[in-house]
Amino acid sequence: MAPADYPCQRALRGIRFTLLQPLLPEQARFAFAGPFAGEETIWDATLLTLDAWHQSQPPATDPVQRHAFIETGTATTQGRDVRIVLDIPAIDEAVILRTIIMLRQYKRLRIGRHEFGVPREFPGSDPGET
Repeated sequence: MAPADYPCQRALRGIRFTLLQPLLPEQARFAFAGPFAGEETIWDATLLTLDAWHQSQPPATDPVQRHAFIETGTATTQGRDVRIVLDIPAIDEAVILRTIIMLRQYKRLRIGRHEFGVPREFPGSDPGET
């Protein structure tokens, strides 16, 4: 689909969501309804692979460990911001579906970052590289 075709309503296995931007293997942006702190909210979600997240961070000369995480932000006019970073090779609609289910079932989710899983070590960069 062309960027003009977004937002794009989708439904998989009875779960509705809206793709807000074209789906890329390393990133997805979508919206869906789900609970937060006992109330129904619209989530404005950005989903990234751990590799994409790591590449977006400032370079480190020493090895660095990175965790998967959920980072819940404040409510906006588009919904409640949430960034999800998963240690997976690629994102597709099945991953989006599992992510929505995970967030809907996360009963103690609060504002802030919640790291989980085993961290992965990324090598540092050579200071001579440009």
